[in-house]
Amino acid sequence: MKKLFYYWNESPWFFTIRFIVLFTALYGGFQFFIGIAAPGGTIHSAFMEQYVNLVQYYTNLLVDSVIEASKLFDISAYPFGLSGIRTLGKGGVNVGFDCLGIGVISIWLAYVVAHPLRTKSKLLWSIGGVLILYILNVARITLLVASVEFHWTDWKKLGLDHHTLYNIVSYIAMFFMAWIFVVTGVKAKG
Repeated sequence: MKKLFYYWNESPWFFTIRFIVLFTALYGGFQFFIGIAAPGGTIHSAFMEQYVNLVQYYTNLLVDSVIEASKLFDISAYPFGLSGIRTLGKGGVNVGFDCLGIGVISIWLAYVVAHPLRTKSKLLWSIGGVLILYILNVARITLLVASVEFHWTDWKKLGLDHHTLYNIVSYIAMFFMAWIFVVTGVKAKG
């Protein structure tokens, strides 16, 4: 038990070990939750789908935010089905599980929580980082709705899909957030 405590709290490898454990728990837990709460999931539970479907709640929040943000482009949009966004024009998008940004959010949360800082510092950095990643995701999906509505296709010439572009932008943002986090938070020890 002492050895486990050492590797978890005092080892020079503690950050790496904690990061891997936390990321696996967060991202794996999300995937497990999809299997329980999503219709057609591996071990579907009607109770979880009906009353504790955090994935659907988060999807609804994202869809509603994109609909509000679409107004900046004078696009009238409305929710369609469980995760779709339709416009009064001719287009729409579906916000699937891959569009939720859970992978990058899990990486950020694992990164912050793995550091030996006070709980208050971890909480503030976690909330701030997740909020920034959420705003980037809303901007990405809003731009996708606008590109469908206005027939913008130039971004496709890059040879990348919107998921890849979002990941690139998110990782750049996380790099800068991590740099600020280390310079201000970790050096000051929270």
